[in-house]
This record gives sequence, structure tokens and C-alpha cells, in this order.
Amino acid sequence: MLRIFCVWLSLSAPVLAADLLIIIDDVGNNRGLGQRTLALPGPLNLAFLPHTPYAASLASEAYALGHGILLHAPMANEQGARLGPGGLYPDMDAATLQQTLRDNIAAIPHVQGVNNHMGSLLTQQADAMRLSMDVIAE
Repeated sequence: MLRIFCVWLSLSAPVLAADLLIIIDDVGNNRGLGQRTLALPGPLNLAFLPHTPYAASLASEAYALGHGILLHAPMANEQGARLGPGGLYPDMDAATLQQTLRDNIAAIPHVQGVNNHMGSLLTQQADAMRLSMDVIAE
């Protein structure tokens, strides 16, 4: 399933004008839906799930079209839903969590940013977030 999130960003303070930023996440498991997403008009930011069948090829195509590329990092959630490959969990030791995140970033060509996939549990863990931010800052 592809979900669309819209965020308004102000261009200056006070707000005189705004741009609409569109992020479409959960990309990478379905080539057909991914291709349809790439065909949408206008600039997009696409968040790719790591280690999924079509993430790398679709990310390369999206980048060539001028779209923003994000890692949609699978993070532990309060519902216990399965994360799939590259999942980040609070019980991981520091080295494992950081290496998993590095591997996830490396799996998506042209990554320009990171957002979380289901990460409500992990994002409450200050140590895990500090470790994650250290890797992202690299």
C-alpha cells in the first residue's frame, strides 16, 4: 500500500508563501505501483523500504527523474507488526542497530534523507534515536 503525506513548509517568516511537499512511502515491494508513482506529475519525494525487490531500481529511476529519495527505515512499533528486512529493534545492541541502518541506507541508491516506517516504539527510545542520528549524520 502506498500512503501519501502532505506537509506545508513556509518559505519565509512570517509566512508569505508556501510550497506543498509530497512524500510517498512504502515504495519498493510492487514494481507496477512504483512505476505508476514515478509517472505522477510534479516533484515528489519517495521513501523506499530497504531490501525490497524493486527499491533499488525504482530509486535510481526516481532520482533520474529529479525526485527526492528517502530511506523508509523500518522501526519497531507498539503494535508488534512485522517490519520486514532491515528492521530496527530496541533490543539490538548499538553496533547491530547502527550497522543495520547503514546497510539499509546503502541498499537505496541516492538516499537524501530518512523517515521512519511504523517506528512508534523505537522512536521513544532516546539511546536508539541517538545511535540512529549518529549514522544518519555520517
